[in-house]
Amino acid sequence: MKINGKSIVRYAKSIYASVTIDKLEAVINELTAVNRLVCEKKHITGIFINPFFNTEDRVKALETIAGKLALADTTKRFLSMLIKSRAIKALPQIITILAALYRDGMKTANAVVATPIALNGEQVQNLKKALSHRLNKEVTIENVIDPTLIGGLIATVGNLVIDTSIKGQLRLLTESLTKE
Repeated sequence: MKINGKSIVRYAKSIYASVTIDKLEAVINELTAVNRLVCEKKHITGIFINPFFNTEDRVKALETIAGKLALADTTKRFLSMLIKSRAIKALPQIITILAALYRDGMKTANAVVATPIALNGEQVQNLKKALSHRLNKEVTIENVIDPTLIGGLIATVGNLVIDTSIKGQLRLLTESLTKE
């Protein structure tokens, strides 16, 4: 059964609304640990995706995992609900959306910054300060090296893309010349 995007967002929002913001990071970490375990151990993955196993078998497997990982009751109930509604396959997407909701609630954002060479500490701090000022949020920087960029950078924060690269400027120039 395929889970649509609206349902995934609804699941993420339901767990977000069920815990206080100060406990949400722990829930995200627990969900991530469960997801990592399920992805790394093929025999566990099989229990959750193989149609041979029924919901009761999956819930029992979850109880075993919850005991090993010492999961909080909120996390166990949420995972159990995902299993019963056949949405456990969407756990990675739910975690991604939940983490974005958490960052938004904490007034933080993660910026992925592509540059042709690694940024030094001072450059990272200056970029953090500029992005934080523009977004009115605390920003963390993830620097990704893109050797295809000649110079400048491309910063992506959620849906916002700031392209100051030479490659981007050349693309804009080409577009404006072809429109005339």
